[in-house]
Amino acid sequence: MPFPHRINSDGTIDSICDQCFATIGTSIAESELKQLEATHTCEPARVAYYHHIQPTAKRPPAQDHTDQPNSDSYAINERS
Repeated sequence: MPFPHRINSDGTIDSICDQCFATIGTSIAESELKQLEATHTCEPARVAYYHHIQPTAKRPPAQDHTDQPNSDSYAINERS
């Protein structure tokens, strides 16, 4: 399981689990993070929470206004 690393403004490095999104640890040495990553076990509730997010509502299909009068002015108004 890969653990993305984030470098903080103070020079420390965070290791983040890509399954439960927990910060596994923070250190100035990546070798210390590797030890924490090797022993990490995700909490089932965290995994369930992040992997069961409700999908967003579908957007209605875009309308085609090319057959309407003044379709050029409509397009200009939409861009501004």
